[in-house]
Amino acid sequence: MIQFLGRSCKELGEVTGIDISRWSNYLNGRVSPTYDTLERAADAFEMEVGEFVQHFKEYKDFREKAKSLGTGRGKDSLSNQKGK
Repeated sequence: MIQFLGRSCKELGEVTGIDISRWSNYLNGRVSPTYDTLERAADAFEMEVGEFVQHFKEYKDFREKAKSLGTGRGKDSLSNQKGK
């Protein structure tokens, strides 16, 4: 199961009001979120946009590294990226 900030796509959707399928697309790298989407998500997690973007970048870097190491689709979550 894909997790970001310790939450599934469904939970991310519930917290942010952003559609679950959009979260899946963002986290799988199919599309990039707009600034408005990042701002909305950051607000939901009570973070500055820059902080949220850093978490998102770290997540994407982790997934890419996992793929390059041949560990499948990088489906493990970053356990240290729990929401606040």
